[in-house]
Amino acid sequence: MSVAAPPGYVCQPFGTQTTRGYIRRRVYRRTAAGPTVILMHEAPGISPSTFRIAEFLHAAGYAVALPELMRPGPFGPEKVRNATGMLRFCVARELAAFSSNRTGSIVEWLRDLAGAESAADKGRNVAVIGMCFSGGFALGALLEDAVSAAVSSQPALPFPIWFGRAVDIGLSRDDVGGIQGRVVAGAGLRVMRYAKDYKSPGRRFQRIVDDFPTCSSQQIPTSRRNDHSVLRDSIDAPPGTDLRDARDLTLAFLRQHLPL
Repeated sequence: MSVAAPPGYVCQPFGTQTTRGYIRRRVYRRTAAGPTVILMHEAPGISPSTFRIAEFLHAAGYAVALPELMRPGPFGPEKVRNATGMLRFCVARELAAFSSNRTGSIVEWLRDLAGAESAADKGRNVAVIGMCFSGGFALGALLEDAVSAAVSSQPALPFPIWFGRAVDIGLSRDDVGGIQGRVVAGAGLRVMRYAKDYKSPGRRFQRIVDDFPTCSSQQIPTSRRNDHSVLRDSIDAPPGTDLRDARDLTLAFLRQHLPL
């Protein structure tokens, strides 16, 4: 990790066997009286903004768990380290960055992590938040019975490098059907993006809304194609703005499906 965790966080590894091999990642946890929200970071790794979002959730009463799915490279200037981390990420088989209609094995790991967090908390359910490359992972986590709510913010995988990929949500057809059943049964799903975000295509957003018509959905108005990080930008947004609404609606969504 390229930044130090604030006081109150404990780092422990979590590993599990998946269909494509054993996966082990570090997880930073901060306890609270409320149930756990698993917060997945953006590229290229856990950053100060990740912890700022986590602290907002913790102040709202939730325990937080931050898995370190990827990290910057160890050497060179920041831009070089970030580029190295992205290269590692792009070729990592478990993330399925370039696969179509396939669930990456990192999602299996995430489901097992959610089950373990629930078991450690006397069976209370958990919520999962994914952002950018991890946005679709949160959606995939809904197949785990212990996950009562998922927030998919600006889902960016699979990379939309050709036209058909822009509508791909990074899950197998069987998993999509299973998640639809869970949502019908009451599990919560919320999806967000900036309206002009080219990294998280509008066709993918619409595909999620079409496949899960009861989901909570929000597109943040913008004129800039580079606007991307909804939750990061929303934490300190002033009242009366669309970003502040996104933050408050997300918290209300969590409280509805993961009450304190």
